[in-house]
Amino acid sequence: MNPFTRAQRRDARQVIARDEGGQMAVFIALIFQVLFVFFAMVINIGLIVHDKINLQNSVDIGAYYAAQRQAEMLNEIAHLNYQVRQDYKLLSWRLRALGTFGRESHPLFPERAGDPAPDAPVTDPAVRDYPAFCTAHLYWLENRRISPRENLCRQTAGTVIPEIPSIPVIIDTFSGNAIVRSIIEGFRSNFDDACRVKGPRSWLFGANVIYAYRRSIAARKSMISAVSKNVSSPIIPGDSGFRDLRVQSVYDGVRKTIVKNLTQANQNGFQFQAVNGLATGQCALVPNNSYPYWLKEIAIDPVFTYMSTTQVGAGCQVNVDLLQNVPPHPIISLNDPNNVLRQLATGEFPDGHPYRSSRGFEKNPWCMAYVGVKATSSPRKPFSPFGQPITLTARAFASPFGGRIGPWDRTGWPRASDHSANGNMVDALAVPRTVPPGGPPNRNGRPEFVPNYSRFPGDTLGLKSMAALAATRPVFMGALVAGGETLTMNHFANLATLDQSGNPIAWDPAANARARIGEAELAGIAPDLFDISYYSIEADYYGNYYWKTAGKNTPRYSPSADLPFQFSDLGAVINNPDEETFNVKRQVGLADVRTEPTAYWIVRKPEHLLTGWTQRGAVDFGFSPDFGTCRRSPDKAANQPPVPGDCISGGRSGYSVRIVHREYLRHQSHQLGGTDTGAGPILNPPPEDF
Repeated sequence: MNPFTRAQRRDARQVIARDEGGQMAVFIALIFQVLFVFFAMVINIGLIVHDKINLQNSVDIGAYYAAQRQAEMLNEIAHLNYQVRQDYKLLSWRLRALGTFGRESHPLFPERAGDPAPDAPVTDPAVRDYPAFCTAHLYWLENRRISPRENLCRQTAGTVIPEIPSIPVIIDTFSGNAIVRSIIEGFRSNFDDACRVKGPRSWLFGANVIYAYRRSIAARKSMISAVSKNVSSPIIPGDSGFRDLRVQSVYDGVRKTIVKNLTQANQNGFQFQAVNGLATGQCALVPNNSYPYWLKEIAIDPVFTYMSTTQVGAGCQVNVDLLQNVPPHPIISLNDPNNVLRQLATGEFPDGHPYRSSRGFEKNPWCMAYVGVKATSSPRKPFSPFGQPITLTARAFASPFGGRIGPWDRTGWPRASDHSANGNMVDALAVPRTVPPGGPPNRNGRPEFVPNYSRFPGDTLGLKSMAALAATRPVFMGALVAGGETLTMNHFANLATLDQSGNPIAWDPAANARARIGEAELAGIAPDLFDISYYSIEADYYGNYYWKTAGKNTPRYSPSADLPFQFSDLGAVINNPDEETFNVKRQVGLADVRTEPTAYWIVRKPEHLLTGWTQRGAVDFGFSPDFGTCRRSPDKAANQPPVPGDCISGGRSGYSVRIVHREYLRHQSHQLGGTDTGAGPILNPPPEDF
C-alpha cells in the first residue's frame, strides 16, 4: 500500500516539475559533438599547416642542395675556362718574351738588364707589333754552339749577310796560304750550314709553342664539354641524369635530402620532380654539339711568324715568314717524325674541335642557371580517418649567383643571339673573335691578330709594354747567367710527352725539376687584375676538383683515346710527388717573389682570388665585407680537407646559391644583355605546369 496520500503525491509531482537541475547535461550532450568537430578541425588544420610548412622547408632544402651541385659544376667550368686563358697568355708571353728577346731593343735583352722599364710602349715595332719567333742568337744554347757571336734576330727582314770571302792561293811556298784558305773554307762551310739551320730551329721553337697551346687547351676544353653537358642534363634517375662531383645522382640526392627532413605524415604519398634550368627551353642540349647552347666558344685565328733564313747566292738572307710555311730542312723531319708538329702548327681546325684556337668561353646571360623542385604529399590526419587524404603541394627554386665563368667577348649580348655581338671588345688587346661562316679576314701584317692580352680592365698595351715584358727580369736573367742554366730547346723537350705529364711549362730534364725559365713563364702569366675581374678562379683546383674519390682515386670522367689524361692547373705535373698538386695559390706565391715589385697588375695575395660573395641576410644581397679576404684557411699539415677557395672563413670563390621566386624566373623584362640590348624574358623559364 502506498504510504503517500494522493495530495502528497500531487505536491511531489509539482516540485519535480518546477526543479531545473540537470538541464546543462542535456545541453552539453547536444553540443558536445559540435564542439568535438570544431576541436578536431582545429587540430587537423594545425597539423596540416605544420605539414605544409615542413614540406615547403624540405623542398627549399632540396632545391638548395641541387643548386649547390649546379654551382659546383659552374665553378669548375669557370676555373677550367680560366686555365684556357692561362694557356692563351702563355702562348702570347712565349711569342713576345721568348720569341723576340734576341733583339737589342727588347727589355729582357741581357745588356739592358739595368735599364728602366716604364709602363710605356716598346719602341721597336718588331717587338711591339710584329713579333716573330727567333732563336738565332747567342742566348740559345743550340745557336751558341754553332755561331758563338752571331745574332740574326736583331737583323731587319730582307737583310743579306754576305758570305766569308774565299782566298785564292797564287804562290804558296811554305803552304801557309793553303792552311789559311782551308780554315776559311771551313768557316764558309759552317756559315752556310748555320744559315740553312737557323731558320728551321726558330720554326721548331714556334711550332712547339703552338703544339703545347693546342694540346693543353684541348684537354681543358674536353673537360669543359663533359662538365657542361653533365650540368645541362635533366634531374632524373639513372646515368643519363645530372650527376655531382662524386658521380652520384643529383636526383637521388634531392630525394634523400627532402625525405630526411619530412615528418612521418608527409612521407605518405610523397612524390617529387625537379627541373634543371640549364636543361630547359632554348638552353637545353643540342644533339651532336660539342657544348650546350648556353656556353659559346670564342674561336680565334691568330697569326704567327718566325725569322727564316735563306741562302741567297753566297750569302744568308734573313726574312720574316708565316709559321704555316714550313722550311725545307732535314732537322724538321728529325724533330717531327710523325708530322704532328706540322699538322698542329700550320693549319686551323674547324669550330668545335678541341684543337681549335680559342680564348675560352662566354656564358649566355639569357640562359639562367636555376633548379626547381616540386613535391606533393598526402598526410592522413588523426581526426580524418576516412575518405580521401588532403594533397599538399610545395615548390621551390634556387639559383647560383655571384660567380663568373669569364668575360663576354663584347659588352652587349642581344637576346636573339647565341654570342655577345654588341658593343666593344671586353679584352680589346686580344685576338679578335672569328665568327663563322665568313671566317677570318686577311690577317697578314695586322698586329691585332698577333696574340696579346689585357693585364687589367682598360689596358691599352698588354705585352706591348716595356714594364710587362720586363716584369720577370730577375728570374729571366738568372736563367741566362754564365755557367748556370741557359735557354735551350732541351727545356721544352717535355712538350713531346705533354699528354702524359700535363705540363706545358719549361722543364729541366737533368734536374727533373721546373726550369728557371719555366718559373719566369708561370710568374709572367700569373693572375692579374683583369683575371680576377672577370673569372671565378679556384685557388686549389687539385684538391677540390681534379680528383674526387669514390672508394679510391679515380677520374670523374672517362678520358678519350685522344686525350688520355685530365690536366690539372698550369704548371702541375701528373704523377710527380712534388708538382702534381701545383695550383693557382702556389702560382700567386711564385709570382710574388719572381716578378718586379713595379708590376702592379700582378695579384700577389691568394685571398685576392676570393671575388665571389654570398648574401648578408635573408633578403640582403649587398656587398660582403669578406670580399677578397680570408680569416682562416684549411691546415694541410693537420690533414684538414680542402675547401673551395682554400678559405674556411672569409671570402668566397665563385658561385653561391640563393632561393628565388618562381615569378622572378618568369619575369618578362629582365635586363641581362649589357650594353644597349633591351629587356626581355629568359630563354629557359620554368614549365607552365611546374
